[in-house]
Amino acid sequence: MDKQKLLEMGLTDEQAKKVLDALKAGYVTKDSYDQKETEVKNLTTQLEERDTQITELKKFEGDSKDLKEKLKEMENTNKAKSEEYTKTLLLERKKSAIRFALLEDEGGKPHDVSMVAGMFNLDNINLNEDGTIASGFKEQNDTLRKDKAFLFNKVEQQQGKGTKRFGDTPPDGTKNPPPTDSPESFGARLAQNKLQMMGINTNTENK
Repeated sequence: MDKQKLLEMGLTDEQAKKVLDALKAGYVTKDSYDQKETEVKNLTTQLEERDTQITELKKFEGDSKDLKEKLKEMENTNKAKSEEYTKTLLLERKKSAIRFALLEDEGGKPHDVSMVAGMFNLDNINLNEDGTIASGFKEQNDTLRKDKAFLFNKVEQQQGKGTKRFGDTPPDGTKNPPPTDSPESFGARLAQNKLQMMGINTNTENK
């Protein structure tokens, strides 16, 4: 994505520069990219709506009272949509932060990170200004790992140094027999089957 494309989408020169600076600031994960893309789409939508409103005002015919009412109506509409955009963006930032925290957790990665992230109550998640989680993650994460351990890859602490995972060669040199299926894909299917048997919806799109 280059500056010209952003300008063609309706962003100002300053907005385009901020987006590009953010994208260039080191490695950008898919979640970060998706978040920035959502911001760009929201900005583009708002600009298009403002253009439509300006066009409507140019065609407006009426006295000053009617004009004031029209402007007030537009102001209220813009405020409501701005609040909606802000709320949507915050939810996406929370989902992204949860997925990142789950993948970095030393207790073991989820078989399906998106499914597990969808089980968190986003209302209880609070973020720092830099997008990292301030509070609300640990309690929910600990509960999920305790009550639904089958959703996560197991990590067993060895006596001494390092960790032991399924398929690793132990100190005596005998290797665990290879699974007929990968632990990740098998575990993900097992987790989904158990959740469905428990009557829990695994659709995480609108959590």
